[in-house]
Amino acid sequence: MTAMVTNDLDRWYYEHQPNNGAHSVEDLRIQFEKASRVYKSMIGEYLPRNQSGLILDMPCGEGSFIYFLTKTGFNNAKGFDLDQQRIAVGRKLGLPVYVEDVQHVLDNQEDSSVQCIISMNFVEHVEKIDAVNWIQKVFNKLKPGGVFIITTPSADSPFGNSHIYNDLTHKWAATSSVVYQLLTNCGFSNVKVFGFHPRPGMRFGLIRCVLFWITAKVINFCLLPLGHSYKIWSPSMWAVAVKT
Repeated sequence: MTAMVTNDLDRWYYEHQPNNGAHSVEDLRIQFEKASRVYKSMIGEYLPRNQSGLILDMPCGEGSFIYFLTKTGFNNAKGFDLDQQRIAVGRKLGLPVYVEDVQHVLDNQEDSSVQCIISMNFVEHVEKIDAVNWIQKVFNKLKPGGVFIITTPSADSPFGNSHIYNDLTHKWAATSSVVYQLLTNCGFSNVKVFGFHPRPGMRFGLIRCVLFWITAKVINFCLLPLGHSYKIWSPSMWAVAVKT
């Protein structure tokens, strides 16, 4: 997803990103429906109950999360991204996605006015100080009780390197404990950090959940003599935090 363009490498890489622009509307809908099932099983329980409050997805990429939100009934969700080609993909499905710098969008919001902000695969694309400033600004723009949702590569996963190094524009990576500390230090509470692990709502969810649970328990048991265990197994992780 296109974040802030901070140097020539970022600009060059974003200009050459692949996208789904060549896909038909029906193929896109099928793809977004699959993503929606994953989103629902992963974070559906953390979404706001008020479906009319303002929700911002920044950067939104092609709009798969906006598709999920509108399909779920949220009628005031908007997505923003600098990549015109990716926004054009979301537009094929009539999604409320727009070409605009996410920093400008956030700056233009009144303090304590936004119900939920999503930043998927974003903070790792900017320098650490910019990530801190972004999260602090998100906190200020959210209403009391507002929800902040992010995804980022997991540096404490045994498979994290596959996402940490799969993009030339990644500036850094964090462990789950660093993400937790970062969000709490910026004022958030009820912070939850978890992996993209199997959930019952996914395809073959129950079978995958059982196999995952058994595998994780066995491997962590074998690691006990080394004084080590894994909490996050997926290459990337979710973090959900609340402004109280």
